Amino acid sequence: MAWTHYVNDAGSKLVLFNQGLLGKKDVRVLGQLTRVRVGCRLDPGTAFWHPDEAQALDSLEDALISALDRWGRGWAIYACRVAQRGWREYLIYHSGAADIARAVADVASSFQDYSLRADTGSDPEWKAFEGLARKVE
Repeated sequence: MAWTHYVNDAGSKLVLFNQGLLGKKDVRVLGQLTRVRVGCRLDPGTAFWHPDEAQALDSLEDALISALDRWGRGWAIYACRVAQRGWREYLIYHSGAADIARAVADVASSFQDYSLRADTGSDPEWKAFEGLARKVE
């Protein structure tokens, strides 16, 4: 997978995304989108996150990826991360066969100091991803 990142024009978002998913039609069978939002614990000042918190946030992200491997049942893709001052949001595309709620619950139980919120909706055209990823094509 080829991942790339950019800071948006306003400088308010740092977007990391899987460039290999751009324009791929076969992944569109994963038409559900869950956005997992994680609030930072430390005040980042003017940065996206506090440097003393970077390792913990990266560990949380690694745990989320592992949980998706386990509970996604082959029907989930971590496509994108959006960071804004004080929080990170992960975009996960999946089918109904994936137990994303269980994956998020596993991560939340291991990182109890963090506030995780997951919202799921339909996005069969991957508009959320394409809207973020197209900026660096």
